[in-house]
Amino acid sequence: MKQLNSSSNGVVIAGNNGNGNAANQFNGPMGIYLDVNNRSIIYVVDSSNHRVQRWIIGGTSGTTVAGGNSNGSALNQLNNPRSVISDSNGNLYISDTNNHRIVMWASGATVGILIAGTSGVSGSTATTLNYPNGITFDATKN
Repeated sequence: MKQLNSSSNGVVIAGNNGNGNAANQFNGPMGIYLDVNNRSIIYVVDSSNHRVQRWIIGGTSGTTVAGGNSNGSALNQLNNPRSVISDSNGNLYISDTNNHRIVMWASGATVGILIAGTSGVSGSTATTLNYPNGITFDATKN
């Protein structure tokens, strides 16, 4: 991940160690979120590693804070996640794309909580999602 500024080359803020699944590598990073409570922390959605990593900007490695247990539909797994946001309490909300769901991971949790969708079931009903890619809060933080 590079931060672009007045330099035409940008500044590396996370990764830069080639493709892979080690704590200092990514495999298909898809989303990035700057922590609203601590602007020196970013969350990176490492889609093909089925995880979300927490990085201190400029750090040498990240910490897996969600998923990372291979792809799957159990609540301790993700399947090609694409987007992450955080609330003021430090909870992460993740669009778990290939599981057709939105999950919430509390800070320090080892499993997520299903917020929307039905794990592994796509659709367009009131209880299903179809490959959710993005997630955001509205003006009232809903």
